[in-house]
Amino acid sequence: MNISNGVFWVNEDVNPCTMNITGNINHTGGEFIGTDLSGAATINVSGNLNVSGSTSTSYFVLTSSTGVCTLNLTGNLTVTGGNLLLTEAAANGILKMNGNYTHTGGAITELASNNAGEITFNGTGMQTITATTNVTNTVNYTVASNAYAQMAGANDYINGNGSFTIQAGAKLGMRSSTGISSSGNDGHVRVTGSRNFNTGADYLYNASTTQNTGSGLPATVRRLTVNNTGLTLPNSVT
Repeated sequence: MNISNGVFWVNEDVNPCTMNITGNINHTGGEFIGTDLSGAATINVSGNLNVSGSTSTSYFVLTSSTGVCTLNLTGNLTVTGGNLLLTEAAANGILKMNGNYTHTGGAITELASNNAGEITFNGTGMQTITATTNVTNTVNYTVASNAYAQMAGANDYINGNGSFTIQAGAKLGMRSSTGISSSGNDGHVRVTGSRNFNTGADYLYNASTTQNTGSGLPATVRRLTVNNTGLTLPNSVT
């Protein structure tokens, strides 16, 4: 599916709607809207979602009214330009992805006053996160149970005004020299909302240099893996 101009609505009705794409979605311009009324929309994409183009003319929008839109993405998400707008209205916009996450340009955001965008990593294999561009407003991130989110490089980070949660049974791989922090603007997780590092999750430090676990590592974890040239633990870990 290639969108370069005009407007494409998945659902502009009060009843629910489902759209299945067996290939990729390439969005370079114009506007894509998941749901624009109270009816919910479910979008299942077997391939990749690529968002690019000018931030003034390219808008990929999930939720634009009171209906909830959920995008289930089997492949990779790549945002190098344009806007990935999760919600701009009275309902959350939800992105559940099995592939890699790349945000190196353009905008990932939400514009609703009392709601949020949601991004969930729920793949069955390693999902690489390459993120060097700021996310704005309230976007909540979740690494689901049994998923494995691996930060691609030392300088990749997740931020915005939302929360970050790694669930029990999930795994987080880190390459930053400062690991994960409970607050502040360093390490891989920099959201200004809550940071929930579950004690039942796995934490992997696998940079090519020495690392510090950071203040965000829980006092008890399910599994701690060290695969680097040295790890400093500022606090005791069981």
